[in-house]
Amino acid sequence: MSYKIINGYYSQDNSVHLIVRNDKGKFIKTIKHHMPYIYIKKSDYDNPIIKRKLDDWKENNIIKKVIQDTNPEFKKIYLTNPKQVYEVRPWLETHNVTPFEADIPYVRRILIDNLINIGTKKLRKLFIDIETDDSRHGIEVGRDRILTIGLEDENNKKWFLKATTEIELLKKFGDTIKDYDVLIAWYGKRFDFPYIETRCRVNNVWIDWRHYQRIDFYIIYRKSRQQDLSGGYNLDNVGKNELGTRKIV
Repeated sequence: MSYKIINGYYSQDNSVHLIVRNDKGKFIKTIKHHMPYIYIKKSDYDNPIIKRKLDDWKENNIIKKVIQDTNPEFKKIYLTNPKQVYEVRPWLETHNVTPFEADIPYVRRILIDNLINIGTKKLRKLFIDIETDDSRHGIEVGRDRILTIGLEDENNKKWFLKATTEIELLKKFGDTIKDYDVLIAWYGKRFDFPYIETRCRVNNVWIDWRHYQRIDFYIIYRKSRQQDLSGGYNLDNVGKNELGTRKIV
């Protein structure tokens, strides 16, 4: 059965939770009993200043243990939780110690160590575009009510979500996206995604965003161009340059 890992996150006990899609739908696979780690050279570890700091971190439960790696030139440092890497790494670097493999995100680290392939199943993509109440002057992310949400999937199915109340609208949206894996929006990172998140908090509507990949197509489009687009990157101008037509709504 084919599958694809959509996303992953970790919890306080360092368990990693992978959001996976297979032929039957989505499910969560949990991997337990792992600890984050980094490496440093044994020659650095033997430095009294470095060793003293490592001992201090152990006393403060930042480091769990330090062991000799199978490679005699390195020490393997196990940390209490993945966030501790961001505390340990900069201190080591400012003391001219290279923390090897400290740049590998924890979820990816678990995939590598467990030889887990991300899979080949095609992910389901959904393009979104929100329309908000613009009766007040100016635009402030999350301030005003979302009126409608325009949707289009990779099969060219197009539709609008509408509801009497914003709470109903957001709940409809949450139910709709459960069938998809990748959410795509123009200026999504700075507008659509944080706007929807804010309005969900205001209306006490829960959507677990960790179950999705979110892509800002503006960023991808801009990186794909060898030079800036004359007239800017609003959808009207992009549509005119790429398709010969302006934004419809």
